[in-house]
Amino acid sequence: MSGEGITRRGFLKAAGAAGGAIAGRDLVGGAQAPAGAPVLGPDKVAFTIKVNGKPCDLNVEPRTTLLNALRNHLDVTGPKEGCGHGACGACTVWLDGKPVLACLMLAIDAAGREVTTVEGLSQKGPDPLQAKLVEHEGLQCGFCVPGFVMSIKACLRDNPKATPDEVKRSCAGHVCRCAAYPGMFEAAAAVVKGEAPEPDVTKLSGSELRRYVEEKGLPRLDGADKVTGRAKYAADVKLPGMLHARVFASPFANATVEGEPDVAAARKVPGVRHVEVLTRSPKIGEPVAIAVAEDPQAADEALAALGLKLRPGEVQTDPHEAFRRGAVKEDQKSESIRKAIESAAASASNTYSVNMVQHSALEPHGCAAQWKDDSLTVYESTQHVWGVHRAISAATKLGQNKVRVLCEHMGGGFGAKIGPWNFTPRVVGLAKELGAPVKCMNTRAGELLGGGGRIPQVVEVRVGAEKDGTLVGEWRKSFPLRMGPYWYKMPSACDQVQGRTDGAGWAPALRAPGAPPAQFVAESIMDDLAAKLGMDPLELRIKNRPELKRWFDEGAKRIGWERRRTKPSGDPVVRGIGVGCGEFAGASGCDFIEVEVDRRTGLVRVVKVVVVFEGGFLNRRAVLNQVRGGTIMALSWALLEERVLDPRTGAMMNPNFEFYKIAGPLDVPEIEVVLLGRAGKSGGVGEAPVVPVAGALSNAIFNALGVRAARMPFTPRNVLEAIGG
Repeated sequence: MSGEGITRRGFLKAAGAAGGAIAGRDLVGGAQAPAGAPVLGPDKVAFTIKVNGKPCDLNVEPRTTLLNALRNHLDVTGPKEGCGHGACGACTVWLDGKPVLACLMLAIDAAGREVTTVEGLSQKGPDPLQAKLVEHEGLQCGFCVPGFVMSIKACLRDNPKATPDEVKRSCAGHVCRCAAYPGMFEAAAAVVKGEAPEPDVTKLSGSELRRYVEEKGLPRLDGADKVTGRAKYAADVKLPGMLHARVFASPFANATVEGEPDVAAARKVPGVRHVEVLTRSPKIGEPVAIAVAEDPQAADEALAALGLKLRPGEVQTDPHEAFRRGAVKEDQKSESIRKAIESAAASASNTYSVNMVQHSALEPHGCAAQWKDDSLTVYESTQHVWGVHRAISAATKLGQNKVRVLCEHMGGGFGAKIGPWNFTPRVVGLAKELGAPVKCMNTRAGELLGGGGRIPQVVEVRVGAEKDGTLVGEWRKSFPLRMGPYWYKMPSACDQVQGRTDGAGWAPALRAPGAPPAQFVAESIMDDLAAKLGMDPLELRIKNRPELKRWFDEGAKRIGWERRRTKPSGDPVVRGIGVGCGEFAGASGCDFIEVEVDRRTGLVRVVKVVVVFEGGFLNRRAVLNQVRGGTIMALSWALLEERVLDPRTGAMMNPNFEFYKIAGPLDVPEIEVVLLGRAGKSGGVGEAPVVPVAGALSNAIFNALGVRAARMPFTPRNVLEAIGG
């Protein structure tokens, strides 16, 4: 989508080197600036657009995007900037009733036209779609939701009887990192059906309230604010006299700044208040330079004016090479475990590879800092307000009673925002030095380069069993971290390969840290062993963990385990069914996954997922949303996502949502969730659902093809390599 008179190529050609600063563009199709004003050059242009029914006067440079004008000049913050390149859909608005991407359209092209944002749909109360999104949990963090609302509402407005597939297609190009897609689709279907509103839970009491909570669960307290655009995130903070900071992050694994950056030229850019080179030897994703200006565009222009020249250093990016060459720190039990496996009735071995993936929250890291005398207020997108509070208090040497940290809403975190952003202290310092509030939000490229991700791992594993399936031992050799068996209890040992790879960037905790890779290996080798023993994979697991039978009885009948093939087929398109188990933070469960694999192309399509999840559930509605969202995120990790590095420079080759692929609305399979209650200690539901997915998916592909795809992600290339094609 784009505005009339704009081509995407022409728009992107105007992007500057630093953070996508737009240097200028030619208007095509004979478009004219209003009232004869100049359309090119540095001069501002005065014009009027109608936003949500109200005329709004603007006086901005021609390069100003519609999204920038709405958010930074008109304080209409419902539309969000998730990528800045038209690849996430968070900025979707209506232009004369048609959905467009505000980040790809210039504000000047909306002159004299009608712009409708998510706020405009709820001026007389929530729209039925907005209400149903809350009821059906069609959101989590909510950062992406305003864009989805605009696209789905346009679809239903133009076609009140839209089918689920038509609704999905209307959302093509949107991304929800929390993966609340199923609830979105259910909300749209409810609108099509004319489903009556749910009762107001604040008016229920006694047994009626108890029954409602037990059967359905409670709706989100913040849901209405998120679906109407009222929710304010760190990215939405606007303070009097606020300056905007932008950072240039190193694209190379190891680099050196050559020559002298032209700081003087950067400081001459109109509106610039501060320019600083932060380091001359950056790692990938580390800030190299910062510019502070009255407008984000001016800050971007100042960074471009620096003329930074980075020379990449030597790198080692291949984890398999590091695995082969690294020194081995041997576990003291390794020799005895290997001997036990060698003497076992059956054994299986393989080498598995785990891909680098990124947290990729839709709201990037960012903060705003405001001083008042000797007191400080910091607005930050964070999972850990108290942790940020303590860190800032220590960094500034202020008493904790002098520091306030606020995070009203957070646009996703997944572990990357568990502590303060590593650039927050400098933003705080700049606000003090410049005597004005300073806000700094990471760019999408900066977020993918250095905003957090999972490191690559290579694991060789051997496991042995008696004829009846009793496990006798497991040995692993892993790089770069030790990896334990975690789930299936048996004598085990793990040798650690010591070495390094470059270009992975910062690696904070990522949803169920450590467990998804470990369980991918554990579940895959169990199916390899079952094949060697000639056993049903479920029987092998039950033999060693009898308590799993309860889960398997529920999942097997729903996926149709009896349809699972026992011999490979030579058909070009084949189906397979696999299982995987896992636990984390007091919750546990298993996944049954059915896939369709095209032998000719290597393409894997997930047909259905059955999730059997066990825990003590306080709010079934929220639990269901977390389980489905976690499952989809883990499918995305396993099928689509990978940080691709240039082997010569360690540069990330795909630091954008065009080429770092995240599961979208059209990638979501049928997901059936079975919630099994369990008395006992409480735990978190956000972690465990991601753990079993990769193993179950790998086993489904193995069942379909008869060969093991041991390298994640399971892209066509990696699947074809496994087949030998």
